[in-house]
Amino acid sequence: MKTKNKTSIAVILASLVIIIAGMKLSAPILAPLLFAIFISIIAVFPLFWMFDKGIKQGVAITILIFSMIFIGISFTFILGSSISGFISSLPKYEEMLRNNVDSVISWLSNFGIDITKSTVIKYINPSSAFKMIGNIVSQLGNLLTNLFLITFISIFILLEASSLPDKLKHILKNSTVSLGELKEIGENIKNYLFIKTIVSILTGVIVTISLYILGIDFAVLWGVIAFLLNYVPNIGSIMAAFPAALMALVQYGFGKFFIVIMIYLFINIIVGSIIEPRFMGKGLGLSTLVVFLSLIFWGWVFGIVGMFLSVPLTIIVKIIFSVSKDKKWVSVLLSDKVE
Repeated sequence: MKTKNKTSIAVILASLVIIIAGMKLSAPILAPLLFAIFISIIAVFPLFWMFDKGIKQGVAITILIFSMIFIGISFTFILGSSISGFISSLPKYEEMLRNNVDSVISWLSNFGIDITKSTVIKYINPSSAFKMIGNIVSQLGNLLTNLFLITFISIFILLEASSLPDKLKHILKNSTVSLGELKEIGENIKNYLFIKTIVSILTGVIVTISLYILGIDFAVLWGVIAFLLNYVPNIGSIMAAFPAALMALVQYGFGKFFIVIMIYLFINIIVGSIIEPRFMGKGLGLSTLVVFLSLIFWGWVFGIVGMFLSVPLTIIVKIIFSVSKDKKWVSVLLSDKVE
């Protein structure tokens, strides 16, 4: 019996390794598809809202399709110009950051603290900071190149949305999984993604306006990054604050650097600790360790798309297991607390 159990565990682990390796190899195909599914789930809300208002299905879908195409083109144009502008300006910002390092060294020397520039660069290389940000921004630009494909995949998914319930009823006639369980999973996922998206848009808008008022370069780009990283709780706001704060330091010095840090801290407290928990469903929290590990895992598998979708993907896994009585322990293991 023990040998049989060991064999079953080995088969499960081997299957997981094969599945993960397959996802990693097929990331160029799967990543846009996952992003399209993510957009489609969110777009279902305005579609069904139009249905409830008595708008005919064909008209509602047409309105939604043209709206998505318009948003996609606008998003690509606005963000694309910001990305290309930032990447072309990287050498200038690196030089400005080096000059700031010189100023700090000179300031410290006034207090009798002697430190050489080579020592600072040995442990804190200013160029590497902007290169890392440039790498993230470049990957975001690569995502934009697939936005046209992602938009059309989303449109075709939405065209199938109205017929999906009937298909599921037919499929589940002789299945052990009930339609009620699938509906509960679907509603929880939809509600989570919709609320999280609204909160993330609010975060991105506040960041963009605040940075624009302060005169920080590429405020729209940092706002979009704040919007995307808001899907990663706890550490997402820290990651989003880093490039904007560094830009403020380079442009204006430590004064606006600390102001930008305080803005992100304020947004994190108000949005992340007050607004979001009020509307988010109970039991949808993930432990900090799970958030961090999911960020690493999904980022490794799907790249930049995996990083942005790491927590939504893990939340979906958690919701699926929470419905099953036999597998509910997985959901509890992923939670930030035991209900």
